[in-house]
Amino acid sequence: MRVQYVQDSAAAANEIAQAVESGRMTALQGAETATAMRNHIMELARLRGRPIGRAYATKLKRYGKIFAELSEKYAQSLYKTAFTGLDEVKQAKVYTEMVAASGRPNAIHPSSETALDTHVPVWMALADLFVGKELQDYDFDHIARRLLDAEFPVSRIETILWQEVFPVLGANLGALAIPEMEGWSEPALRSAIKDAVRHPPSAPARLVLRWRRSGNRTIRSRWTRLRRELAGLAEQSRSE
Repeated sequence: MRVQYVQDSAAAANEIAQAVESGRMTALQGAETATAMRNHIMELARLRGRPIGRAYATKLKRYGKIFAELSEKYAQSLYKTAFTGLDEVKQAKVYTEMVAASGRPNAIHPSSETALDTHVPVWMALADLFVGKELQDYDFDHIARRLLDAEFPVSRIETILWQEVFPVLGANLGALAIPEMEGWSEPALRSAIKDAVRHPPSAPARLVLRWRRSGNRTIRSRWTRLRRELAGLAEQSRSE
């Protein structure tokens, strides 16, 4: 449910940001729309889940932040003063930040730590896609078998790849990188990814990350190859 909420919020926030940038909507209108949008999506996300999921979501965030609260929050964050004490230019900056933040996932909640720990085997397996050496057939087979042992659906594994692992390890295959060839230790990888999840990137950083992801042919090619391996192993398991 939380993953769907984050994805829906990010997509809607991107549309609002584009409308503000193009002049079809003022910064104030964008902020008001983004606040209402995020609260509405939050409620829809609760309704999509099972009763226990709705109960957890309600405890995590009882009600969506109202517009005045958010205006004050970001005024304090940006300028360390009350929103009403800002001039029009600074108020517009606050509104723009509210639009960007509406699509940004909150820092990880402490009660989510245990759930995030279940991703560690997936992180370790997917990390092998980011090493600098050429991967062989037996490498993909080994990665796929480790992922199957983790018992995550392929769609969830793909989400973890792009949202949790790629932001941390994607630069290892960059044009100017001196790549790690043999992989990463579990403590180091666990710490790096958890830190990245706790501190989501800003709106400009997310745009850069999206550009890097779309342009990284190596990881996209390796993921396509790995998906085929996962499908083959799953078929093999069903036929046995």
